[in-house]
Amino acid sequence: MKYLLLSLIAISTAFGQTDHFSDIKWKERDSDHFMMRAYKTNHDPPRKYGKRVWKEMTEILPSLIEDFEKGGFRTPSGAIASKDEKSFKFTVYLMADGETYHKCLRKDAQRYNWDLDRQNLLKRTGNYRDPRNRYLVICKVDALSSGGGQEREKIPLFVHSTASTFLCSQARKSSLPLWMGAAMGYYVENEIFKQCQVLYLDFKKYYASEDGRADAIEGGTLGPEDSWARAVRKLCKKGKRISLNGVLNTKVTTLTPNESGYIFALTSFLLSDDLKKKKYREFVTAIRNLKPNQKGELEITEDLLLDTYNYEDVDTFETEWYAYLESTKFK
Repeated sequence: MKYLLLSLIAISTAFGQTDHFSDIKWKERDSDHFMMRAYKTNHDPPRKYGKRVWKEMTEILPSLIEDFEKGGFRTPSGAIASKDEKSFKFTVYLMADGETYHKCLRKDAQRYNWDLDRQNLLKRTGNYRDPRNRYLVICKVDALSSGGGQEREKIPLFVHSTASTFLCSQARKSSLPLWMGAAMGYYVENEIFKQCQVLYLDFKKYYASEDGRADAIEGGTLGPEDSWARAVRKLCKKGKRISLNGVLNTKVTTLTPNESGYIFALTSFLLSDDLKKKKYREFVTAIRNLKPNQKGELEITEDLLLDTYNYEDVDTFETEWYAYLESTKFK
């Protein structure tokens, strides 16, 4: 079960990029678009996978190049990354002990006035991202332990979280609905690994429940080792479909494996050819102008999606979407 979140401020380093946790002696390494800071560990996974994530995301959102390379980056409030930085690099903080992770978390909790519930959640997940889309913090060991331990596989998490954060940065939002933010993470995971491995709930536990047994069909169960495209295709063909409105209203607190599969499937459809990718960029640009509701939630409506993609009604959209999911183009 994985979640994300984060913050900002600080001092320039030898590489000219802001150090948000300057009291920690980081081992630094940079690339064209990433600053990697490690403590008691190496610079993987961004060292190995940063370029691949960048390639995938700039094919979808080429405006990232303007933000990173030409001073166009802005936080959700419209602020620049730093007046001392001519170009922007996304920073990934990596540590192999819970104590250092807790120190980073405490500092950000003070900066952003995070409540205890949020802090306790992030202690369990062992990772979070900056609400201003500037960096990611990843603990490679059990974050609940104050010391070190066996390092865990964090490659899918890095890919998923970075893709999601890059999308938020282009929308100029601190967060996006699950069906957009998490789905972009799944989409890029699938492009690189042909699997989706970052789960927001315990799939095995769910499938063992009464609701889970009702949702499951042979060949249509999802998990970190499965092809989600193959599983969703089977679900769609068997009539176990989730409507567009259902996908747009998914919540992490009530999420099911099938809903996880269908939020991935929707983003896959929305990016399924060059024309749709162009429409997706227009959609992200339109979201920049949206304001949160009274609850602080961003309402991205079905009408906005249909209008941007030039669909007259939801039935026409769903007919084309489901046909795509049942085809070999969805993979």
